[in-house]
Amino acid sequence: MVGILKAATTYNPRLHPEASLNRRNVVLGQMERYDYITKKEKEYLSKLPLQLNYSLRTHNNGLAPYFREYLRKDLTHWCKQTFKPDGSNYNLYTDGLKIYTTIHSRMQQYAESSVASHLASVQKVFNNHWKWRDKYKATGTLFEESMRNSHRFRSLKERGYTDAEIDSIFRVPVEMDIFSWEGPQHVQMSPWDSIIQSEFTLHAGFIAVDPTNGHVRAWVGGINHHFYQFDHVTCLRQTGSVFKPLVYATALEAGESPCQFISNEKTSFAAYNNWTPRNSDNVYGGEYSMEGALTHSVNVVSVNLMMKVGVKNVINLARNLGIENPLPEVPSLALGTGEVSLKDMVGVYSAFANGGRRTIPSYILRIEDQDGQILIENSAVTQPQVMSKNTADMVTYMLKSVVDRGTARGLRTRYGLRNDIAGKTGTSQAQADGWFIGATPDLVAGAWVGADDQRVHFQSLAMGQGSVTALPIVGQFLKQTYQDSDFSYMRKNPFAFPSKDIAAQLDCDEFWFPLSMSEFKEWWNQQQEKEKNEQGNEN
Repeated sequence: MVGILKAATTYNPRLHPEASLNRRNVVLGQMERYDYITKKEKEYLSKLPLQLNYSLRTHNNGLAPYFREYLRKDLTHWCKQTFKPDGSNYNLYTDGLKIYTTIHSRMQQYAESSVASHLASVQKVFNNHWKWRDKYKATGTLFEESMRNSHRFRSLKERGYTDAEIDSIFRVPVEMDIFSWEGPQHVQMSPWDSIIQSEFTLHAGFIAVDPTNGHVRAWVGGINHHFYQFDHVTCLRQTGSVFKPLVYATALEAGESPCQFISNEKTSFAAYNNWTPRNSDNVYGGEYSMEGALTHSVNVVSVNLMMKVGVKNVINLARNLGIENPLPEVPSLALGTGEVSLKDMVGVYSAFANGGRRTIPSYILRIEDQDGQILIENSAVTQPQVMSKNTADMVTYMLKSVVDRGTARGLRTRYGLRNDIAGKTGTSQAQADGWFIGATPDLVAGAWVGADDQRVHFQSLAMGQGSVTALPIVGQFLKQTYQDSDFSYMRKNPFAFPSKDIAAQLDCDEFWFPLSMSEFKEWWNQQQEKEKNEQGNEN
């Protein structure tokens, strides 16, 4: 190290290993000359090769790159608002600030490995799914829009090329680096084909939060920060059915009984262009309790319940729980047509797990200057009670049923998780967004999966639903976390058992059909035939 100082570039062991080796031996000779080592030691050490353990560190690699970038922007703003004793602003890069965050390094590693292993698998399925399908017909003008928004297109346009000339240039293969799950690939590919490849790449977001204090333990904003820097933890997407618990919580807060049966009859809403909600299984009729409807994610019941308690009331509760983006005041809001960030939705589920107290995700513990003086320290934040504890406990109890025997039972059957888990899957219109949020007393973990543009999606609900695309990320993360000896205690922590009063309120049948079995079968066949006819008329 001392020898390199004379000429840092000339003796750089990575760039010039032979010169660096010779320089090292000069230093060893000087050490022998001044009796720091013996002649025998010098001769032995001089024969040893250089041992270089080098890796280039950039903003794009290392642990939690998406979180670090989110943190950097936040801290840059903080520096502009904070002054040193001499009156100047702090500099994030030169003032030796020490930033302590809530991220746990091993949980972050488990999160990143869970996203990577599952997305690599899902991408293969997605590629095969689209192998023989017409991507142009399915996505309309998407590729043309992407081309026009690219830096390459704008650069050519500024140099005076016509649209036709640019289009021709985009069809000619050039050397480029592209993302793949096997590692970056240096290929010959036309810019046009690279656009198609990029648009049909699936992305993911993941965040895990301690519901008791809002501390963010893991944050994965995407699949590769070098190629794709857009953060999917903070971006806005339609939530699908993960929004439904807000409807049920609003109803409970309004005094509705969890055992009150709600109609599953298909209904059209004249005031909203005759919009008609549909169930994913196309089964209608009868009635469901709240638990039954939430466990089986029955769309019609959720919409009917929201219209009864009021759309504005649902939006108000969402706002109180920390959802900042404006939500549409329409019946379809019950099915998750509003756009919400993954970070905000995990905050909502944290409130359910935290007894109804608003839980805002936080990530900075303290900031110290270079001398260790604390400049800012985030102590425990007062968490306002935004819904009653009874409501939060009842919603959590219902969400446990979703995991035990509903759409999220894969956590039990596939990942062998036996601890108390409440959760909900979600799938937006046309399978453009797959969601899962799982809540335990110690961690609330949420995952989102989809393409950057909502026109790119699975054509099949069976392949594109949240229980298939997003749930496995949370399942793998929790499984790895619980196998860590430092976190194994979490497997044994149950939710507080509901009081006898709440348990009594929840003790009811899930659904009711006013038909005998033979009548039900006949009715079922009629409904199926009717559904086919309706779809035929629409087509």
